[in-house]
Amino acid sequence: MPLIKALLSDAGSVILKEAATFIDSELKSLTNLDMGRVIETKQKYWMLTKTGRITDKEMWLGSKIEGYEQGVFKELGIPAKHYKPFIEKIREVQVPNEGAIEFLEFIKENNIPAYLLSNSSYELVEKPYKKFGFSNYFVKEFFSHKIGAAKPDKRFFTTAIKSIGVHPSEILFIDDKESNIRAAQELGMQTVLFESPECFNKVKLILKIQ
Repeated sequence: MPLIKALLSDAGSVILKEAATFIDSELKSLTNLDMGRVIETKQKYWMLTKTGRITDKEMWLGSKIEGYEQGVFKELGIPAKHYKPFIEKIREVQVPNEGAIEFLEFIKENNIPAYLLSNSSYELVEKPYKKFGFSNYFVKEFFSHKIGAAKPDKRFFTTAIKSIGVHPSEILFIDDKESNIRAAQELGMQTVLFESPECFNKVKLILKIQ
């Protein structure tokens, strides 16, 4: 296989602990609706939030875009008074994933250029990511809410590839979603599906033996 010249990593569920399940559960606790309805409603707004069309607050409390005026809370029948406590609880779970800092130290010590490619919003990814100093380990970050495209959209991947400046086959991409992995593979990238923090050791081994 081609020599790996750059590492491209997801943020949420890889560098930061997975928060989506907690968010869904917390929303469910605030409404009498079934989980399917909760997830469907959240995803409806997240589609716009992660591409920068609406802000985090607009996602939860409503925007001016037709069809998205209510926000997740109102559509689920959750009073707006719960918004601030809800956000505070999310922040408590947005912490570094187990082994992430050690892994990034390994990448830095071995002079492997690392880049971030994240489906994101300011509050849900960019803010906690920067809070814990992860930007010190990455050459550049590609946040979907700033780029205007999100994984598995290949336009998002090609934006990063062009900026990194190496052939896709020389990039190792790490992500926790199979749809994103498939998109990266179709573009010629080497990949690792992140299923648990143990995968950090798998990536280390790949980089050590190349």
